[in-house]
Amino acid sequence: MIPAKKHFRVPWLPIVLSAIHIGLLVMTFSFEKTASGGNPFFCVDLPWSIALFPEGHGSRILLVGILATAQWYFIGYIGWSSRSCRMSREGSVVGAFFLPLICAFDSHAMLSQFGLIVREPTFSAVDVVIYILAVALVFGGFLSAAYAWIAALGLYGRR
Repeated sequence: MIPAKKHFRVPWLPIVLSAIHIGLLVMTFSFEKTASGGNPFFCVDLPWSIALFPEGHGSRILLVGILATAQWYFIGYIGWSSRSCRMSREGSVVGAFFLPLICAFDSHAMLSQFGLIVREPTFSAVDVVIYILAVALVFGGFLSAAYAWIAALGLYGRR
């Protein structure tokens, strides 16, 4: 009997979330935006970004960027693994519980700061692009959470 071939699937969700986060990091760093306070980079990277609060530039941004990119890769990986039935049901349950909490907290932090940022005289199109990237990142986190919930409820079935 010939064994069934296992098809390799590209983990698109963690790769996309990581790429969006790297884009957010590059936009924040290259346009010399302060990576603390109301910047969405600070909001979506909690708890790592707490290290940025006293000073928002330099090597701290790079360190937080690396750690937070790994965090967003992991968030995407939970959803992708749940969707492709590579994660146990218990793992999907844990992801289904924690991922919405993380994304809801990040969303609340971003929305609460958005009203303050819009009123600043230095508000520009770059800030809008940064917020769009941050919203896309959080949306991807909620998508990952939805995949985990569907797997936790057993709606995908096992292959």
